Amino acid sequence: MNENELNVFNENVNAHKEVIVTGMNAEKEKVNGLLSTPNETEIMPLYNYLLCAPFDKNPFNTITKSEGGLMLAGEGDIFNKNTDTGEIEESDNIMEVATVMAVGPEVKYIKEGDVIYYRRVQKVPIPFFRSGLIVVNELAVMSVVNTGLTKRFQTF
Repeated sequence: MNENELNVFNENVNAHKEVIVTGMNAEKEKVNGLLSTPNETEIMPLYNYLLCAPFDKNPFNTITKSEGGLMLAGEGDIFNKNTDTGEIEESDNIMEVATVMAVGPEVKYIKEGDVIYYRRVQKVPIPFFRSGLIVVNELAVMSVVNTGLTKRFQTF
């Protein structure tokens, strides 16, 4: 490349960079506009995704160990007996529980307000105003908890 071609190439690169930077600045201004009106800013899931608020602990998980070693209904975590040592250990649950806040337009079986059990590895955290929300695909949901489910699912 001779020096003239090199200068033309660099000028084209700089012009293209300027277009990109201008576009990025315009997008940053849009985001700042959203941040300045958090009460009006909305978030919704797309396709067959669910926007959920996860529970810290399973609210339906109420099992305790008695003095005699029996597992009884009450408050506590799930415990399992280790087959190698015979010790009672807290279980590492692969399922988590969340309340559905919003559903995507292609979601068929889940509705807002349902409580769902989903596979822990399938959740994606959504850092939206530090709300602690997650997104889960409807296919990752293993079961639904709500009233009137039998009637609702008879229509499918």
